[in-house]
Amino acid sequence: MRKEELIAFLNKQTTELDELDDGLVRSLIEQITVYGIERLIIEFKSGAKATI
Repeated sequence: MRKEELIAFLNKQTTELDELDDGLVRSLIEQITVYGIERLIIEFKSGAKATI
């Protein structure tokens, strides 16, 4: 899924997610790398990365 598709999809959502949607997660996220208790990197299929 490309960045533009991700943004369009999220903008169409009318409710908050209150439980894990495995299909949604798998369609958006390529990989999650955990670096201990205080840092992880989420790599999206669009190529974007988020450090938490």
